[in-house]
Amino acid sequence: TDIRLDDTWVNLRHRNLPRGKDRTIQPQASLDNHEVSVESLLKTTSRVIMLLGQAGSGKTLLVHCLGRSWAEGSFPSIDLLFLLEFRQLNLISRDLSLKELLFLYYPACADDKEQSDAVFEFILSKPEKVCFIIDGYDEFRAKLTHPVKLESSIDPSKPLPMTDLLSGLCNRKFLQDCTVLVTCRPRDVTDMFGSPGFITCELQGFDRLGVKEYAEQYFHKKGDELKKKAVNLLMDNRHLLSMSHVPGLCHICCVCMDHLFSSDGTHLQLPTSLTQIYMQILLAFLKRIDDGVVSGTSPLQRHRTKIAEMSQLALKGLDESTIVFMDTNMSPEVQDFGVRSGILSCVKLTREDGSSGYGFTFMHLTMQEFLAALHLMTSQSITESQLKKKLNLKTRWTTKIDPKTVFTDSLHLYVCGLAAEACTSSLVQLKGAEGTRAWVQKRQATVRNVLLGFSGSTSQTGPKIVELCRCAHETRDAKLARAIGSRPQFELRNIRLNAVDMDSLAFVTAAADQNVCLDFGGCSIDLDCLEILPSFKTVDHL
Repeated sequence: TDIRLDDTWVNLRHRNLPRGKDRTIQPQASLDNHEVSVESLLKTTSRVIMLLGQAGSGKTLLVHCLGRSWAEGSFPSIDLLFLLEFRQLNLISRDLSLKELLFLYYPACADDKEQSDAVFEFILSKPEKVCFIIDGYDEFRAKLTHPVKLESSIDPSKPLPMTDLLSGLCNRKFLQDCTVLVTCRPRDVTDMFGSPGFITCELQGFDRLGVKEYAEQYFHKKGDELKKKAVNLLMDNRHLLSMSHVPGLCHICCVCMDHLFSSDGTHLQLPTSLTQIYMQILLAFLKRIDDGVVSGTSPLQRHRTKIAEMSQLALKGLDESTIVFMDTNMSPEVQDFGVRSGILSCVKLTREDGSSGYGFTFMHLTMQEFLAALHLMTSQSITESQLKKKLNLKTRWTTKIDPKTVFTDSLHLYVCGLAAEACTSSLVQLKGAEGTRAWVQKRQATVRNVLLGFSGSTSQTGPKIVELCRCAHETRDAKLARAIGSRPQFELRNIRLNAVDMDSLAFVTAAADQNVCLDFGGCSIDLDCLEILPSFKTVDHL
């Protein structure tokens, strides 16, 4: 695919970050906010730029394109550009100087010390000609050191812990006129502490037209009739459409649709929850392994042991904030199975001693979360107590003092979705032991009972109420929905609401079948949400 940096847009804003416990300002609430192309980000130098975007929005792809574009001469004001990845920096445990760090990943020819000394001397003498791109802060296991804890001026030749070294670079403790571009998820922007010249920009993802264009391109070789049917179904399904605004997930949704059409194109039953979509996506990738195989058992039964090993690894990764796994973390059979199916991707790594090796990542963070949820719901080694600890409701308000827990955005939703009756047979196939159905149903009931307990709390904030509605929507459980929807008022403040959120609110209020007040204030609401408002049948006051 041809990536055009001059035609890929971000919302650019200069903004002061909130102090103390203040909530982060929603992008839409900023007054100094305008669109620029990704290409323009490096046209102006000597500033710190945060490129924000959800997992799968294309941050890594775009910064690699920026690097290639620089190598082709597109940014003449930059003489040196270093592209580093936080996932690689996780492998470094010892203190390093800036020089040691840079030449670990960009060694001089034949380890020529004179050459590396000359390059580093250029960096120190002309920092305005140097650009550092550091990709994937959300994948970094640590948190950047607060600049007040650093010396006022840092010697870049002095070995430092990685958190101090990177914080010093981003907060102008050395090389003050260099250009720094860091990519991360939106919630982690508060870790940057508002360094001088600091700006943020957020990738916009696909709008409805972009989703439609991508789907048409994906299905263009499948025939006009199937293409039209697939695109229409994708645009009409709120879960699929909501996912597809993120480019990486849009591709996964198309894979899911393609699988569903090839399985049963005449009586197509679309998934009714996010979790059920991911179950179909898993089946779609398993189909690549089974292409041409005739068997009386289901793919989930056939590949149960390998799925179980990957699912256990997925949960371990979430618990340890790990997205890249070494080849020693899994058996060669699972490595081969994961790569051939497309569930795992192979990545090249540079170790602390400079040697090269290979690791593996899941095709997307959300698939890692889904597989982790499968482990929680099917493993005998997971106790009910451990399961309940994973069902904390997420708030959408973020503060500077929040712990850095970016690896658990959707895990609780998938656990709730797997508690739906529609997923029982899939879980039984994956567990595959005597008396499995009763065990699975008991575990599903445990999840629903935890959510019922949350529904009785009167102290839940607006963001957590929305998350609870999402959880109920995933379970498709009428009793749970009725318990949540029975409150007289839903008061929501200062969060972003999307179409799936509104569908979930409509689901619980309809189940309660009583008059309700919807009270929104300071919320950013996607335009699609306005089309859903008529489906709220019992709203007494808006």
